Amino acid sequence: MIGGEKSNYERYALRYNSSKSVKGILTVGQNLYLNRTDNNNIGTNNAFGGVQSDAFAYDPITPVYSDEGQYGFAQSPWVQKEYINPLSRLWLMSGDGKSDQILGNIYLEAEVIEGLRIKTDIGFDLNWWDYRNFTPTYEFHPAASNLTNDVGQGSGNFQGIQWENTANYTKTVNEKHNFDFLVGSSYRANEYRQVGGSTSNIPGDSQFNPNFQYIDAGQDTLDLTFGGASVDYALISTFSRLLYNFDEKYLFSATLRRDGSSNFGENNRFGLFPSVSAGWVASNDGFMEVFEDISFLKIRASWGVNGSDRIAPLSYVSRVENAFSYSFGSDEQTLNTGSAMATPANPDVKWEESEQIDLGIELGLFNDKVSIEADVYRKTTRDLLMTQLIPGYIGATNNPTSNLGEIRNQGIELAITYRTAIRDLNITTQVNYTHFTNEVINVAGESGFLNGWSWPVRNTPISRMSEGYAVGHFIGYETDGIFQNEGEIFSHFNDDGELLQPDAEPGDIKFLDSNGDGIINSDDITDIGNPWPKHIIGLSTNLEYKGFYLNAIFNAQIGHDIYRTYERSDVTFSNYQSFWMDRWTPEAPSAELPRLTSIDPNNNQRPSDFYVEKGNFLRLRNLQVGWSLPKRWIEKAKMQEVKVYITTNNLFTITNYRGFDPDIGTSGWILDTGIDKGFYPNNRSIGAGINVTL
Repeated sequence: MIGGEKSNYERYALRYNSSKSVKGILTVGQNLYLNRTDNNNIGTNNAFGGVQSDAFAYDPITPVYSDEGQYGFAQSPWVQKEYINPLSRLWLMSGDGKSDQILGNIYLEAEVIEGLRIKTDIGFDLNWWDYRNFTPTYEFHPAASNLTNDVGQGSGNFQGIQWENTANYTKTVNEKHNFDFLVGSSYRANEYRQVGGSTSNIPGDSQFNPNFQYIDAGQDTLDLTFGGASVDYALISTFSRLLYNFDEKYLFSATLRRDGSSNFGENNRFGLFPSVSAGWVASNDGFMEVFEDISFLKIRASWGVNGSDRIAPLSYVSRVENAFSYSFGSDEQTLNTGSAMATPANPDVKWEESEQIDLGIELGLFNDKVSIEADVYRKTTRDLLMTQLIPGYIGATNNPTSNLGEIRNQGIELAITYRTAIRDLNITTQVNYTHFTNEVINVAGESGFLNGWSWPVRNTPISRMSEGYAVGHFIGYETDGIFQNEGEIFSHFNDDGELLQPDAEPGDIKFLDSNGDGIINSDDITDIGNPWPKHIIGLSTNLEYKGFYLNAIFNAQIGHDIYRTYERSDVTFSNYQSFWMDRWTPEAPSAELPRLTSIDPNNNQRPSDFYVEKGNFLRLRNLQVGWSLPKRWIEKAKMQEVKVYITTNNLFTITNYRGFDPDIGTSGWILDTGIDKGFYPNNRSIGAGINVTL
């Protein structure tokens, strides 16, 4: 684990659920979850400026400590400015964060008349947290120094309340017509509050004494700053649902909900979202009796629309901040602080809508010893909520949220379950398979695309949302191996006989003139990778034998690409992964890896498919071994079940990906998917626990 105690994470949790029925008419219950965490985060998933990226790229020949006992620093000016000794960064980090959470709900359900049940449910999510960080004084190198220590401190809270009320009426007519009608309403309100501050010049040796690393110990009152945030959110909903089946053979359902979100302006605050489905349980029809091996057969279809309001609150109004400076008159040296627009308003932002069509079949064979479930679906998301890039002359520092496009996902899902018993050994195995593709149908604006994450080295975008391509597909130059000799360089020319790469030398990357215009330049940037897996496979196995059990969950992803942005071959004297030992040299030419050089006239470091590779992997996601105590041992204590278990996560991974972990996902932005900036790998963990059911 990187960082040792400085990346420590501790969590304590308690869960308690209960319910009580009164004469079969009234039910009262509650679910309660308490959680406390103590977290020292050193920062990962940062291509520049994090301990992990420092460890990746810091040059391997500089001693950890100098002869004077100070932390060693690199000789390359670039490395000094972008990276520092990773151990020194750990030493610089001092601080921690604590949080407490109370999560739960209380419900009351009553049967008013026969068939009519009314339920009210109040849920709550209460969170409190505080944090502190301290940076001491240091001067390791002119390019890496901090002459005045500083401290930051803050606290906040989040309060979420949800109140849901439903009335559910069920009725059977003539023993064949079964009706289930539900109406309800829901109200959710969230409040977020945070305040924080910072100051500098803590006296004495406080950088070695955590008891003094707080704001009130600072001596520089002019450098004392405070800030805060207050965010409110509300969602109000009404909904209805009708379920009908005829003799458990023919099924129909319809739902309609109306949601109103405070994230949108008055003109677009409410959205209407319907859905319908129908099914036929063919195995309940008489003609199926001749098929003895088919124990269950159901065919179903559905259509529906869902809405999303997952954007920053108050995105429909402009945001003003007071941290701007401007010079007036002829004195350009004097800056005056004032307020200005930080985020432009977008009063037209509205609900993102996803329309989905699904066709499915459920099949049970041999008395449900084998179960098969298959679905084919198509999901189209319109009015996609994303950040809209705006030109700098508008004067805003943040980009507004807008409805920018339409994407389509379609695919198949398959699940096969097998159950059997061999004497006292019960075996259940399930295989899940998903294949899907996604495509951008349109993007708002004349360009037809929206650029994603930019590689800080070149300030060049490497992902994009483009019409006709997958969401967040990678862009860059196409390559065709390595120039092995000068003859190959002189054979790479255009129709006019001009060299396409006149500055190349043996060992450099061969770039392609993708658009065929006879010049290799930015016009040749094209699609070079897809971050979305074509195949997702899951395998779970459960074995039970006389109270002992074993659960294993495997996961595999195949067919997706990963962009290695943590790799920095453009920095002189920086470190490299061990596979670079097989790079091109005159004595040992390589067909895969280019030469290393302190100068780069061929621009080998430009974004290209050289940095893209397959992220296929197979992982044992979870393995749990446990024992259920015999009933006779726990009956006297009035306990229904007691389980003790040992569990492990991410026990092993099989992959050819050269990074630390192929299962990188995204940092939260869809256009970040598949970009490896130096993700902290998934931890391998081992734990033990006990579950008690009263």
